[in-house]
Amino acid sequence: MHQGMTSSDVLDTTFNIQLTRAADILIADMEGLLAALKRRAYEHKDTIRIGRSHGIHAEPTTMGLTFARFYAEMDRNLTRLRTARAEIATGAISGAVGTFANIDPAVEAHVCEKLGLEPEPISTQVIPRDRHAAFFAALGVIASSGRKHRPLRSAICSGPKFWKPKSSFPKAKRGRQRCRTSAIRC
Repeated sequence: MHQGMTSSDVLDTTFNIQLTRAADILIADMEGLLAALKRRAYEHKDTIRIGRSHGIHAEPTTMGLTFARFYAEMDRNLTRLRTARAEIATGAISGAVGTFANIDPAVEAHVCEKLGLEPEPISTQVIPRDRHAAFFAALGVIASSGRKHRPLRSAICSGPKFWKPKSSFPKAKRGRQRCRTSAIRC
């Protein structure tokens, strides 16, 4: 029973508790990953490997430098996640349309303190959705971390590897191969 509050007070505040707790788990895991990457970077600082540029062999580099790059990227992601966590760690218990007409602002302050949240600075009926958008945008950036965004490069396929369908029907699979330098059929 939530006398004087709206369902949004309960649901939005609860959702933000869930998001902050999930962020805490992810932050702890990312800190462990950073420690492992740092350890590997030092361990392999002299391990030579072939560098790559535009999907082909390039100048030699070291695995240590590669791990150091991964470390730097994940460190930026950890900063993003901590910022997103701070952004979402808000609560609102201000009643209908956020006016505190039926509930004392001290209740919101007390509850938020107990839950580890900050009261929403300017009360509204709902917690502003841009907070959620910023949180999930940060997760999206983190999820895409480390992936190379390569354009389709059928032009680099050459010779007999070009895909030339024998007919327009799906059964015509002869002659189809995967190009070794891209994920497209060529």
